Amino acid sequence: MAEQEKNIRDWVDHNRAKGKTSVFIGDSLGKSQRIMKALEGIGELNVHYSIAKLNEAYESVGVTLPEYKTIDLRDDKKHLDGKIILLLPSLVDNPVMKKIPNIFSLFSSNQKSLKFYKT
Repeated sequence: MAEQEKNIRDWVDHNRAKGKTSVFIGDSLGKSQRIMKALEGIGELNVHYSIAKLNEAYESVGVTLPEYKTIDLRDDKKHLDGKIILLLPSLVDNPVMKKIPNIFSLFSSNQKSLKFYKT
């Protein structure tokens, strides 16, 4: 897992150097929290409100997660420019994705591998 975490962090650093917004796609239960842990300390984490709801459940039973901000994509998205964002798979083809400034790539994970996509 250490190699995957390094790949994730390197990917964010690469995007940041290019002035791009890093968007991660993960299920709200489990995968998003693992991505958050891998990104701990690298920058401001912004999570979809559905992910935040499950984060609250994790935290209520004593699981410590990195600090994050809850976002609602119905709001203005300009403040997300260059940030790290975690979203749900159901939003991948949603027009709201096109409104996120300078989106460079998407990240998707399954249990065995990492897949990076350019948009």
